[in-house]
Amino acid sequence: MAIGYTGLAKGDLELATVVVAVSFVLAIVAVPLWMTLFAGRYAVAVPIGDLINSILTVLVAPMVLGYVARRALLRWLGNARFAAIGPLFPALSLLGMYSIVFLIFFAKATMILDRWQTVAILLVPNAIFIALSLAVLTWLDHRLHLGYAEHMTIAFTATGKNNGTAIAIATTAFSPMVRSRRRPCRSSRSCSW
Repeated sequence: MAIGYTGLAKGDLELATVVVAVSFVLAIVAVPLWMTLFAGRYAVAVPIGDLINSILTVLVAPMVLGYVARRALLRWLGNARFAAIGPLFPALSLLGMYSIVFLIFFAKATMILDRWQTVAILLVPNAIFIALSLAVLTWLDHRLHLGYAEHMTIAFTATGKNNGTAIAIATTAFSPMVRSRRRPCRSSRSCSW
């Protein structure tokens, strides 16, 4: 999604690809580590096996498949024809990401409607995060004298890409916890149902 937006905004696609690839590789280690640290603070069990499986499914498999597909297309079409269809990739990436996000939300539509207040509350910190990120990035880009293409790349890769990945990882790894409507009781006095 970040690379697709960068391409549509005429940003630096090579820089966007490197930033996204590096962040995905770091996520393989960082996501389980952060989830364990944060969940441990609240005595929530983290299904590390499921989390690593979802990271492999959501992050690693698409990277490997993308690399294999690129090599196959280069071999089949050649460099010139591959470069000619290159401008289609950002739009296809964007369309694919919108389709994935639509399917995730469609599959969880009942839960979202049942918990619309929680969704509304979560929109506030997300909007604040994006606004602060854009403000800090714009200030930093001006201080570093970066051009338009680099600014668009950094803005899209820093603010937008994590949302879709987080939704996919959370849905895949924590779907039993996400679906549960009630917390288990430790004692009969603590139950309020």
